[in-house]
Amino acid sequence: MINKDGGDAYEFVGPSLTDAKWFGEGMGIAVRKQDKDLTKQLDAAITSLRASGKYDEIASKYFNYDVYGQ
Repeated sequence: MINKDGGDAYEFVGPSLTDAKWFGEGMGIAVRKQDKDLTKQLDAAITSLRASGKYDEIASKYFNYDVYGQ
């Protein structure tokens, strides 16, 4: 929202909430344990998106930092 038209009327306030004690390490999605094939498909899709550069293209539209922390 801040990077959109009119976003200059807003700002982030307060501390950055990234403490691993409360938020863990990184991000994730939930997949049922029994859905092994789905997990493999999701892993392969993310790997492919990152390898092709498409992930960076999409992420740059929404984030001004690397969500992977690299």
